[in-house]
Amino acid sequence: MPVGEDLARKKHVRGGHKASASKMVKRVNDLLAEENPNKSSLTRVKLSLVEKLDVLKLLDAEIVDLVEESELVKEIEGSDDYREGLYAAIVRIDDYLARSTMPTDLLYQVLVLRRWMLLVQQGSNFPSLVFGPSMES
Repeated sequence: MPVGEDLARKKHVRGGHKASASKMVKRVNDLLAEENPNKSSLTRVKLSLVEKLDVLKLLDAEIVDLVEESELVKEIEGSDDYREGLYAAIVRIDDYLARSTMPTDLLYQVLVLRRWMLLVQQGSNFPSLVFGPSMES
């Protein structure tokens, strides 16, 4: 296959992958706009975006090898700009997932503290429960 045809085909394939990735980014935006985003769906979309990034990186590298030198900077900048948007979507997912687990951790801490307070209020010898019987007894 002549270089020009190979370049055109690779750009066409990359265009298909970019269209697919753009739909994934829209899905991320739609999910995060929901009142209670589905964590499983977000995780699946994130994994798909990571895979798509890998494919796009390979295609970009192959295209850069074939493109005319005069188009090189434009090609690299365009690829970087597009991938930055995909990374931004992944970071938004990671941020949401990290924040959504915090209340559970905080809830656990509150429950442990409430249990400890109940033990103290009931006159439990809490230090002996934690540290064992006192040496003074």
